[in-house]
Amino acid sequence: MIGSLCVFLVGAGASGNVLASRLTENPREDVLLLEAGDDDAKNPNVHIPMTAPELQNTDFSYQYKTVPQERAARGMKDRVGTVE
Repeated sequence: MIGSLCVFLVGAGASGNVLASRLTENPREDVLLLEAGDDDAKNPNVHIPMTAPELQNTDFSYQYKTVPQERAARGMKDRVGTVE
């Protein structure tokens, strides 16, 4: 169990991982890196950039939608785009 933390990072994207790695180079720093979502190791589409569209509207995306667009998303239903 962690007694006390010096650094708490939210988001294990590219910069979050680099920052956590650099901070842990100091052995006196305690770092907790928190990332949302399930374990993605069993889904190969997560690791292949070309298959990224297959992850839309699944548990691997937040399924955010835009407000209806006046000058964009013309091919989307009700002119609402997805934000992945």
